[in-house]
Amino acid sequence: MFEFVKVNDVLIIRVDKSLTIFDVENIDSPLPDLPKDVRGAILDLTSAEEIDSFGISIVVRLMSMYKSFSKKFVIVAKENKVMYILRIDKIDKIIPVYKSIDEALAQF
Repeated sequence: MFEFVKVNDVLIIRVDKSLTIFDVENIDSPLPDLPKDVRGAILDLTSAEEIDSFGISIVVRLMSMYKSFSKKFVIVAKENKVMYILRIDKIDKIIPVYKSIDEALAQF
């Protein structure tokens, strides 16, 4: 479900296909151990085609975790159903959303 890439001390968390309750192996602990020795993280949802309320909760957990480390957390998403859900849930009002990885990396 997640792929991790580090670019210029920024963690890029790539989500393939979807971020739903059906994609998680362990519902009680859906997030793997994430590195803390980064300047922040980018959640790349450009390949995601679906997100549900469980996926939104993962996004909020990631934001809270990086905020507790005083690190930046942003999202990259394209105009599709995922972005529509992010807007409905007003996630785009609390987490900056960018259209490309390059645009997001420029924020760090």
